[in-house]
Amino acid sequence: MWLGPFIKEAPREGGELDERDVGVVPMVSCIGKAVTWRNETVRQEDEDAALPTMVLLPRVQIVPTEELDKATLDAIAEVSQNANGSLRIKMHDKHAALASIGKHLGMFTDIVQMKAVYGVSDKPMSAEEWKKQYVREG
Repeated sequence: MWLGPFIKEAPREGGELDERDVGVVPMVSCIGKAVTWRNETVRQEDEDAALPTMVLLPRVQIVPTEELDKATLDAIAEVSQNANGSLRIKMHDKHAALASIGKHLGMFTDIVQMKAVYGVSDKPMSAEEWKKQYVREG
């Protein structure tokens, strides 16, 4: 499981993480930092039409590596280009990484934990204490 930039340093003794180990900045690293996109109006001339028409075309550009911060670079899993020229940027799964950290820290448990305190005394309860605890007024 990818935990890359989410963990700043090695876990403390005993393998436990604390709040200082989990980074906040990489959690906001998203595809919006790696690419830019905009719509562009282009004049398109057609032989059949008397007047040229304006067409709205989407434009996507990859941000140069030199302009990306370390957290965004760490969040990118793969960059590839097909034979036809189409580009693909694959980001690491943030949800799975956060779920793994949460499970490691004990935030998500599959077992229901019940914490109850039972007071056991070696001396018997007085009549006043018994009435106070078990008898309802009204």
